[in-house]
Amino acid sequence: MHGDWIYCRNEYDGKALYKIHKNGTEKHSFGFRIIGNISVLNDWIYYRSDSDNKLARHGIFRIRTDGTNNQRLDDNASPISDFDIAGNWIYFSVFRDDGLYKMKTDGTCKQKLSDNGAECINVVDDWIYYSNYSDDGKLYKLRTDGTSGQKLSDDDARFINVVDDWIYYSNDSDNGKLYMSRTDGISRQKLSDDDTVCINVVDVWIFYRNNSDDAKLYKLRTDGTGRQKLNDDKTDFINVVDDWIYYLCERPNTLYTKLSIYLAEYDPYLYRIRADGTFRQIIIVIQL
Repeated sequence: MHGDWIYCRNEYDGKALYKIHKNGTEKHSFGFRIIGNISVLNDWIYYRSDSDNKLARHGIFRIRTDGTNNQRLDDNASPISDFDIAGNWIYFSVFRDDGLYKMKTDGTCKQKLSDNGAECINVVDDWIYYSNYSDDGKLYKLRTDGTSGQKLSDDDARFINVVDDWIYYSNDSDNGKLYMSRTDGISRQKLSDDDTVCINVVDVWIFYRNNSDDAKLYKLRTDGTGRQKLNDDKTDFINVVDDWIYYLCERPNTLYTKLSIYLAEYDPYLYRIRADGTFRQIIIVIQL
């Protein structure tokens, strides 16, 4: 989300890039397929997408928020697995050569930082934190200039959030339990026995999808206290903005049993709810 607009992928319109007003009154398609990793910086949308060039698939692109000036930024022949933007730099990982790179937000000054393959990339201050799939998803960090790389934990870390001096993550080595670790790797602790995905850390709260309770929306304090279920929706793609939690929830399509050839069994709805669990609202049905 950026300003008054939510930027998302519409699964039911060929995975097209959309923008939707936060109150649900407007929606616009950019008319092309995307893979994911949507980031909005100034008046540019950065995203990962397929390319018409079959030798250069899954590239990093950018387009103006008004839908003009679509540009390909990288020239890799291998798929891009993940990226994050910090300042004037894009930090990204390439699958086939297991490389972690950076380049300017205009696509110039590309540099290789590491031979490690990275996912769940978080860039904070002068450090890149990531899950190293070259080492079975272990938690690593590396300086943004490519120096001082080190393993922080033997945990298989997913959904990494770095806030202040702590890294919050889902530990696949412990069935997706919620953990936190110091950014220096010295201290580590389990916060919850919930099977946790889609982690968003905001101030003193962790918002997440609890797979131990049928993918429902929960929150927990960063000290491990105050666990609370916020609703009974099956929740996905959580994004916390101001005092609102935006998320997708699939609802049964009542016409599916009669017209199953033409309709999906479930329609994805975009909801929002206050961070205290009140004022749940449907913003829009994502399907056209």
